Amino acid sequence: MIPRDEELLSDADSDYLDLKTNIAKLEDSVRKFRREQRDESGDEDEESPDETRTRRKGRDIKGRVITRGPRKAAVPTGDIRARMGRASQAFIEENYEEAKLLVEEVIRINAETHEAWTLLASIFRELGDRDKTLLALIYAAHLRPKDATQWLSAARFALEETGDHRSKNLPSAKFCFSSAIRANPKNDFEARCGKAEVLREMGSTSAAIVEYRHILKQRPHDTSILRLISEAYIDKDNVKAALDLYSEAIDYYKASDSQPGEKFTWSDVNIYVELHAYLGQYADAVKELKSLSRWILGRESELYWDDVLEDDREWDSDDTRRVLHPSFCQGKYGLHQYGDGLPMELRVKLGLYRLRLGFHAEALVC
Repeated sequence: MIPRDEELLSDADSDYLDLKTNIAKLEDSVRKFRREQRDESGDEDEESPDETRTRRKGRDIKGRVITRGPRKAAVPTGDIRARMGRASQAFIEENYEEAKLLVEEVIRINAETHEAWTLLASIFRELGDRDKTLLALIYAAHLRPKDATQWLSAARFALEETGDHRSKNLPSAKFCFSSAIRANPKNDFEARCGKAEVLREMGSTSAAIVEYRHILKQRPHDTSILRLISEAYIDKDNVKAALDLYSEAIDYYKASDSQPGEKFTWSDVNIYVELHAYLGQYADAVKELKSLSRWILGRESELYWDDVLEDDREWDSDDTRRVLHPSFCQGKYGLHQYGDGLPMELRVKLGLYRLRLGFHAEALVC
């Protein structure tokens, strides 16, 4: 078995290789795009020298040739600034075709004009061309590779604004999220969550789990991530791993200063007991449901209810059966902390688990 840290390292190396491949594909797409624009405009000029500026050769410390990203952009010339000014004005006036022609002229002169690509993306968005909008957004982000917000913006567009083309654009979204992680590895929560979501949608569940576990290292016991990783573990038929993570979180929140139910909520109780039920552990599901519900409702000290295995009188709506227990102190807690406080969904689950365990009469009481 590969140690977990090595697994994460291997995944990061794979991401880096994918990034290099995708950047090369992206630049091929841009060259194709620029050729298409020249064909549409009838411009037969050769590609400008700037066509090759986006990829530079260099050597690493061992002397091996490597390909670098875009160099620092030059200050736009007066001619480019003038054209961009006219293009922006045309866009404001909703003359999108004229704005597009002016921006394309700028790109033919210098493909590394970042402002041209961002404006072109806005133009294509207004014209309803989603594929070209996404390409322009990604290339604009590539020209500012350390700006994670631009990669995230492109990823969100790929997922949220491409309609029926969403599935086709999942690889592009993954590329953008991976780029955002590399751009800002110290603050990559949104990017890693997005990447994990995309990986699951692409069927790469194991890779998604790696991302979620990486997030949990940054935000231990975050229940929003625990819910997502639990779904992924269920897909991989490894419910025990999800249970272990939830058990650790429960121990943590019970020992913390946070109020019961504040960070570990009824939804988390529901998921946790269902994980037990998924494994056929109905007795454990009943025990955990009652114990966690008691904790959230502020009766954690009444541990004696854990010894009552044949019935669920603790969760009756009145004290009729509860007073039969010698440890019960009537009036110490309000009825809203007993049966009246148990959410209906959990009450139904309690009844279903009792049925599974053969306690039919008690299931009807629930």
